[in-house]
Amino acid sequence: MKLEFKAPSKDSPGYLRRMRKAVQFGSALSSGQASPEVLDELVKFLVDYVTQPKDRQEAMEMLWDATEDQFMQLIDVLKGGTSEIDPPNAAP
Repeated sequence: MKLEFKAPSKDSPGYLRRMRKAVQFGSALSSGQASPEVLDELVKFLVDYVTQPKDRQEAMEMLWDATEDQFMQLIDVLKGGTSEIDPPNAAP
């Protein structure tokens, strides 16, 4: 099954809240400060933007199987980067 991710548009409310979370996660991951709790919260944060599969638990499992590059791309998208993600195996 393919995991589809849709980032909020520039017109979506809550930009600063999303930016704050994305920066927080990005900093923790790039600095090596990620804890199991941070990773749990990251997956819960990202699953809200998964459009397929519809089942939240299945989507979370697929996020757990994503690569490091895919996660960093997702964080960048939520921080306002490009919305194009080139995932191997059609994951995020």
